[in-house]
Amino acid sequence: MRLLMKLLIPTPAENAVVGESGFNEKFTQLLRELGAQSIFSRRAKDRRIAYALFDIQDPARIFAIAEPVSTWLKVKAEFFPETIGKSYFGDVTLPHAKEKSKIS
Repeated sequence: MRLLMKLLIPTPAENAVVGESGFNEKFTQLLRELGAQSIFSRRAKDRRIAYALFDIQDPARIFAIAEPVSTWLKVKAEFFPETIGKSYFGDVTLPHAKEKSKIS
């Protein structure tokens, strides 16, 4: 099952680790070691929000992923099922299907 992990990154005032040089590299390296397939972030209201996509076969592994990140950053990790939005192209013919399928 593919899950998207969402983290509200604390500000340097809330957690000094975030203000250290090389934080972004350490953060990315930790997520890669935990098995993240994709990592991206954005800003919202002066807060950085990080997202990482994981393919987790065993649901018990969620805790093994969340614990090191939560302990290090002192934040709660949230997990959401991966969803695919509605196609901008309308009806599509899938290569393995004989008839048209509507992606919704």
